[in-house]
Order: sequence, then structure tokens, then C-alpha cells
Amino acid sequence: MKLSLRTVGTLGVVAVTGYLLRNRLLPPPVLEPAPARIHGSPASPERAATATTAPAKPAAAEAPQRAVDTPHQAADDLTIIVGIGPVLSSRLNDNGITTFAALTAADPERVGTAVGARPEAVADWIEQARRLDTR
Repeated sequence: MKLSLRTVGTLGVVAVTGYLLRNRLLPPPVLEPAPARIHGSPASPERAATATTAPAKPAAAEAPQRAVDTPHQAADDLTIIVGIGPVLSSRLNDNGITTFAALTAADPERVGTAVGARPEAVADWIEQARRLDTR
């Protein structure tokens, strides 16, 4: 009985010591660099599959002013902007914002109210659109 208690005690001390010294005894793990995220692509396929659209809000007074696009002006791919995915891009298109120039001219608070986003995030989108606008 004494021998088994002594063995268990010794094993316990060795286990605790090994646990406490594990960072010094083992080399640090080698981590693979994360793949670069392409702007506008969802972070994961699951996120894209679970994205749902909210019902359209009939608040016409709160909607941003519709940009007047000339016939030769094609719609820009707004999903290039970090933070705008396919759902928000379609909401922006429904509110008349189809180009980087239209997003740059929009008011962040009105756009945020219309598409259901924070004005701070919309201000970041506007800054990105300003950099992407090639007039």
C-alpha cells in the first residue's frame, strides 16, 4: 500500500512539473500564415450561406437621395468594399446607390438607416469608395 501511494505521489509531482515547464521543454508551434482575404468575399462559406435579407423598410423620408446615373455609367461592384457583402450591396442598389461615386456623395446616417448599418461603418465604406472611384 505504501509503495502504491508513493508511486502515485511521484507520478503526480512529475505530471505537475511537466505541465508547468511545458513551454520551456517544447519548441513553439509553427503556424501556417492565414490565406489572404479577398476584399468583398465572405469570411467563410457558412457565413455566405447563412446571410439573410431583411424585409425592405418603407421609410421613404429616411431613404438616401437617389443618385442620378447617366446611361453610359455602369454599376460598380460594391462588394469590393470591405464590409459590404452581397446582401448589403443589393440593399444599397435598392436605395439607388449603384456606383462608388453615388456612395461617396451619400450621407452616412441616411444610408445607415436605409440599409440597417451603423453610420461609422458607412463612413468607412464611403472612404473606401472615395479611394476606388476612378473619375
